[in-house]
This record gives sequence, C-alpha cells and structure tokens, in this order.
Amino acid sequence: MSKDNVDIGFNDTIKVGKRKLHIETSMVPEPARIVSSIFDGGELVDKQEMSLDEDLTEKEVKDEIGQFHTFIISDLELLFLVATKVKETKSASSINKLGLLFFEKNLYSEAIEQFQLALKLNETIENGNYMLGQTFFKARQYKKAMENLQKAVEKTPDYPDVHLLLGKTYWHLEEYANAIQALEKAVELNSEYHEACYTLGLYLIQSKSKIPKGKTLKPPIERMKDAQKYLKKAAALSAEYDDKLMEAGFEKLELKDQDDSGLQEFKQAYKPYKIHRKTILANAEFYLKFMFAGLDKDKKSLDHYITNLESSVKRHSNYPDLHKSLGTAYMIKSWHLFAKAVEEYRKAVQINSSFQVAQKNLKLLENETKGLLILLKAILE
Repeated sequence: MSKDNVDIGFNDTIKVGKRKLHIETSMVPEPARIVSSIFDGGELVDKQEMSLDEDLTEKEVKDEIGQFHTFIISDLELLFLVATKVKETKSASSINKLGLLFFEKNLYSEAIEQFQLALKLNETIENGNYMLGQTFFKARQYKKAMENLQKAVEKTPDYPDVHLLLGKTYWHLEEYANAIQALEKAVELNSEYHEACYTLGLYLIQSKSKIPKGKTLKPPIERMKDAQKYLKKAAALSAEYDDKLMEAGFEKLELKDQDDSGLQEFKQAYKPYKIHRKTILANAEFYLKFMFAGLDKDKKSLDHYITNLESSVKRHSNYPDLHKSLGTAYMIKSWHLFAKAVEEYRKAVQINSSFQVAQKNLKLLENETKGLLILLKAILE
C-alpha cells in the first residue's frame, strides 16, 4: 500500500512529575517512519522516531502508530515512576544513571536535580561534574556550566571532551581567549579529535573581529592561517564535512571582507552522523528499569526495545554501542524466558507432585537462578 494515504495521528497530554507534557504521534513518508513529538508548554522537548516496514498494510500501519504512541506515554510515565523509587535508595550510582536518562530525554531540570544529588552523595562519582556541566550548558545556564566543567578539568585533566565543552561554554560567556585556549588543549590531548579541530577553526575566524588584539593570542593574520589549518584537518579526519561547502568556505576566506560568509559555509558543511539516541538504549536505562520497574516482566516494552535496536543495527552495523545494547536486551529477554521456564516447571510439579523429571529440572533451574541474576546485574552495572 502507499503509506502516503495513511492520515492518522494521536494526541495526548500527561502529567509526570512537575511537568505537563503533550505528545503528538503521526506517520511521515519517505522514508516511512513514525514520529512522536513531546512538547512542554508549547516548546518541543524531544522527538522520537521508529522506522516502518515497506510491506505493511494500511491497518497494520495504523496499529503501529497507535502502539508507538502508547509506548512513548508509558515510557515517560515509567521513567518518573522509576525516579521516585531510585531517589529512595540514596545510591549515587543509580541516581547518576537516572540523571543520564533525563538528560537524554532533554528533561534538563530533572537531570540537574539527579546529578547534583549524586555528587552530594559521592563527589568522586565518574563524570559527575562533567555531566552536570553539560546539562547546565544544554539548559543555557553557562556560568553554572563553567563552574562544574572547571571542576571536571581538575578531576580529569586528560579528558579532551571536557576541554571542548569548557571551550564552548567560555565562548558563550564571551571569554573568547579562554575558549580558544581550552580548544587548543582539547586538540593537544587528541590531535585526531575532528570536532575540536573544527570548533577551534570556527572560533579562530570569529576571534579576528571579537578580539583583534587579544594579549594571549596570536595576531589576527596568524589566527586565520591556523583556522584554515584546523578546518582542513577536521575535514580530513571525518567524512561528516561536505567537501563542496568546505571548499567554498576556504575560497571566501581568501577574499576581502568575506570572513563571515566563509564562516557560514563552514557551519553548514558539518553534518554529524546521527543515530536516534532512543534506539541506543544505554545500560543505565536497562539497569534502572530492570531493577526498579520490572522491565524483564514487561514483554511488550522489552520487545519494542529489541525491535528498535535490531533495526538500528541493520542501518549502522559498525557502531559497537548498538551491538552492546542489543546484547544487553537479549540478556534481559533470556532472563524473562528463564523465569517463565521456572514458572512452568513449578506448575508441572504442582499438578503432579510425583513427576520426577519435572522436579529434577525445577531444582536445577532454581539452583542456577541466583547465579544468572548476579551475572545479569553485573552486566547491567
């Protein structure tokens, strides 16, 4: 059937935590996919997508749209339910994982609350200040972002991502010289970090007009030479840059008073690869939903996760994180089936207490239950 003919959408408003979210779900053709948009007070907070098979009937497409819409709502409600339970544990690790989930869904105020609590419980938690700084950056609270990223630099001085984000934060705070120095440090730590090279190149071009006589920086003409060097290096390191647009940018830099035009070409040239993050379910999400919301018992949600991951693996087979997440999903699925197997053997023994083969197998399964659960928790941690 032609999916262009399918005109159906769903709209719902839900209250979760302190938020009132509006969810709109419909189908988008070419390529055929379901898109669910989440709004808070009229502002788009997040968007989730799921691809559709080409051979579905019109009825099957409508059913898929309805099921996906229901899943999005359930997933949000489940997240806030998990948040209530996790907070009671006072486990810095679990609370930090919860912060990551809120961050990934662009629910920044909730993410900030979790990251701050996790740091209060354990100030040395891995990437604590970096993630809190990143969340403040996304929320456009740049001074708070800077404070946490500076602490992150003290804790992990050899982590180039921290220096990159700190540089971007300085730039928003109009501390241009500090921004350039932070980006130079990121490149120094990883000379093949194409995003750091690219960002540094852009900042050097803009610094010509913003700080023409910066005391700690090279003269503008030298900065422009460095900018081209870094931009060319970024393009050479990654295929995420459009060659024609990059070349157009370099050509305009050679012309008088065309720096801004060249800058726009460079900005349009960067086309980062995107994998919809909701299909890359981090172990954090599996762990929290397994431990606090019975994900292993929720066959519908688990099957949905697996279907999305399998689809993403087909499209991006060279992304190791996808294979890791899919493997984790299969592990949870295996636990779900293992638990059902135990349940069926128990029923067999209850029906016929002299069924010796069933009794023997049940005992073997029960003996392995604890070990398998420990293994799964270790993988999810």
